[in-house]
Amino acid sequence: MLLRNYLDAGNRERLYDEASHLFEIADYDDDLAGAWLLGADARQLLAPRPGAPRAAFVRASALLAGNDPEGPVQLAADMDTLDLQHAVDMLGAFRSGLDGARSATGA
Repeated sequence: MLLRNYLDAGNRERLYDEASHLFEIADYDDDLAGAWLLGADARQLLAPRPGAPRAAFVRASALLAGNDPEGPVQLAADMDTLDLQHAVDMLGAFRSGLDGARSATGA
């Protein structure tokens, strides 16, 4: 629910101010842009600080990378959606934001 609705939860203006580079993507999609922005916000919350544990950041990134048996496909399957591929794409956009990539597709 958060991935699909993050822009409409008061973050649409932030997209223009903080992530306008996402509009340059050929296949721009509001859902993917919102998921990326949520990932970027999560990065700020989870990013390791000097002397702070990295466990949450490392676990989140690994889970979304597909290196885990409960990776993105399983997470997408647990989402309330009929479009599994779009759910996987939103999780990928979230991971791109979490990893600090400038694109919602990880490029």
